[in-house]
Amino acid sequence: FDERALDSYVGEGGALLATLSTSLFDENGVRRSEFGLRCLRAATPLELSRADMNAYLRFDANLLPGFPPDIDVVPVHGDILEVRVSGGASAAMSMTGPEPDCIPEDAYIREWTEQPGLVSSAYGDGRVAYLPWAPDRMYHEARQPALEALLMGALTGLSPDAVGLVEIDAPPFVEIAAYRQAGRLLLHLVNAGGCWDGHFDDPVPVQGIRVCVDGVFRRATALGGSVGLEIVRENGRSVLEVPELALYEVVSLEADRA
Repeated sequence: FDERALDSYVGEGGALLATLSTSLFDENGVRRSEFGLRCLRAATPLELSRADMNAYLRFDANLLPGFPPDIDVVPVHGDILEVRVSGGASAAMSMTGPEPDCIPEDAYIREWTEQPGLVSSAYGDGRVAYLPWAPDRMYHEARQPALEALLMGALTGLSPDAVGLVEIDAPPFVEIAAYRQAGRLLLHLVNAGGCWDGHFDDPVPVQGIRVCVDGVFRRATALGGSVGLEIVRENGRSVLEVPELALYEVVSLEADRA
């Protein structure tokens, strides 16, 4: 990706949530001594390690918006990048050392490290939140509620307007992504119900997915079947129903004319 364009976006007031090795390697896969993105350089990369057994992230209750107050640790698995924080950035949360014994009745936390789990900083007129590990990958693999709350809390704290843009009433294996274009919003829906244990089978179609989107739109079209969808307006939001999702569908929402 164009690192200069992304730096410019953040510097002009944008928000960026980054994890682990974002811009840490060049186009040839060679590790850099600093992040390629200048907006991440409030964190200096040090040693890359791995937690193959139990490790945890600890933080104070309600440190992140909307995070359940009764959870004070989150599991950590996979690569972890030790970083040094500078340039007025703030470090939050701390990690434990890997637990050598994974038998629950024999396991306990032996070591707290100085490794931060979240680095927040300003860059120009924008804001950056950097997680020097991969909770996004962990959530994709395990879908643990605490990881979801962590990611949503980090996103909400960084950019409150980004949360709640699109809401769907569908099983958790249905993924949705929104892309803005001139005059319209594209919603990509993927049915991952056929993905399990390393296999990819035909998914079971999902019927009647209710989609609620911020903003007022005048026309909605399911592009896969070239089918027009009825839009109902509720309190400044547009509500529609995708009648059936097989594997993949794209819904085009055309903005209401001013």
